[in-house]
Amino acid sequence: MKKLSALIWFVCVALAANAQKFEGGFTGGLNLSQLDGDMLSGYHKAGINGGIWVSYPFNNKWSAGIEFLYTQKGALRQIDENNIAATFAFDKFKLNYIEVPVYGGFTYKKFTGQFGLTGGYLLGAKVEDFAGIRDYKTKLKPFETGILLGLSYPINKKLAAQLRWQYTISSLAKGDNRTIFTDNGFSRVILGLYNNLLSVNLKYSLNK
Repeated sequence: MKKLSALIWFVCVALAANAQKFEGGFTGGLNLSQLDGDMLSGYHKAGINGGIWVSYPFNNKWSAGIEFLYTQKGALRQIDENNIAATFAFDKFKLNYIEVPVYGGFTYKKFTGQFGLTGGYLLGAKVEDFAGIRDYKTKLKPFETGILLGLSYPINKKLAAQLRWQYTISSLAKGDNRTIFTDNGFSRVILGLYNNLLSVNLKYSLNK
């Protein structure tokens, strides 16, 4: 997290050095998420994301950006004949974060590719299963660090559509708890829990 904080500070200083070239605005959209390590699969958990963004264009190709977001992640079990009786899996895993993505962008024609890091602070974590709803925040690390890849496309001068994928770098679980399960006779071992997130949103610019 210290490295991420230093990177955020560096980006902010670089942007402040030439404030008249700032671009910024609001962003919001939909998350589809899953947790790798919970013995389930599929982007079944829907959530929202929203906040503000600031970017700095170095030239007509390269740019840097930072966002401050509220975002919902987690996992949702889709009941089928393979897992309907499975007591090892949660029905729903709800995670809420304050998140700070920092990224570079490269524009080709009208498309802008994004690559960077995210830092998140855990606001709350709850699980639901046959035993009811329980708070899970104390079992998870308070901070999350991840990687991101994205692609944006301008709809008009004010709006752009954005597709993004994010993945946790280190386990969310305290102590990197070991999860072992068997799939068709093949044993697989996963350490801890990892957020795996797809998001689609709109970015509104205040500059143009």
